[in-house]
Amino acid sequence: MKMQSDESAAISQPAPSELVMSGFWTAFGLHGMSGLINAVQVSSGKAVIADGSDIRALDTAGAWLLQKLLQRLREQGAVVTLQGLQPKFLRLLKAVADEATALSKAPVRTPSPQPSVLARVSRTIDGVSEHIIAPLGFVGESAVALL
Repeated sequence: MKMQSDESAAISQPAPSELVMSGFWTAFGLHGMSGLINAVQVSSGKAVIADGSDIRALDTAGAWLLQKLLQRLREQGAVVTLQGLQPKFLRLLKAVADEATALSKAPVRTPSPQPSVLARVSRTIDGVSEHIIAPLGFVGESAVALL
């Protein structure tokens, strides 16, 4: 599939309280978006309208990035209203937001520490000794049984 130059995602801020998102918010269209998103600044306590009516395509990667942008703006104290997004895109955005919330509440699993060199050598010796001692025990028990 050949990508067209107009298939990339875009975001603009025509006014301090207005964001306009457009283009293809997909994994292939998001290149360069992190810089644009980081440049978006809003005032705390102000109402911000995020217009997504010009978003032509949205996949999970785009929904995740859009959800992160909206979350960051809300954490900065802005009251963000998303409008104009197609219903199917709203469902995907909600699913991604729900999953992000669930993941943030999930307990963090810590990886098991790697055993030390000494512990690994000890386990190896234990395994080898089992393979040597078990047959010797069998030979000894067989000799006693023969006597």
